[in-house]
Amino acid sequence: MPADNAALQNKVLKLLSYYNLVGGIAGLVIVASHISELSQSGLKIGSGIYAALAFMLSILSFVTYQQRQDPTLIGVMAILQLPVFRYGGVKYALSNGVLAVFGLDASSSIGLTLNALIEVKFSFAIDNQEEWFFGVNVVAALILWYVLLRYKWTESTEVTNPNKEQAQA
Repeated sequence: MPADNAALQNKVLKLLSYYNLVGGIAGLVIVASHISELSQSGLKIGSGIYAALAFMLSILSFVTYQQRQDPTLIGVMAILQLPVFRYGGVKYALSNGVLAVFGLDASSSIGLTLNALIEVKFSFAIDNQEEWFFGVNVVAALILWYVLLRYKWTESTEVTNPNKEQAQA
């Protein structure tokens, strides 16, 4: 892999790792600020624990990329953020940053929605709702596409010091 491609790839993955770090910290702050609301039922406690663990995984993805240049956890975090659905009283939308959703709802309309920069939408509803919605977080899909299809593994010296090849030539 040419040094320019390795440097560009390193910059993109570094940017994605910072995206996960900022989103993970913001998500933990939001979950911590809503702890009093989580103690109302077992499902809410479980969803709060899941959200907190997901945001810690987001921060851990930053750490593993910075230490080992390994984007595996960036991809795992993107997989967790990929589905967005609401059906039968269950709602799921996890995002540690921009949430752009492409989906289909009960009225059979297809749409693309863009929510606030830091948006945490993760909840379980006990009551049965007639409405349903299935969608895909477009931002998470793009991150996953990059990590799975565009990312090419390189020697760590090539990524951390891309000009070393040019100096030796």
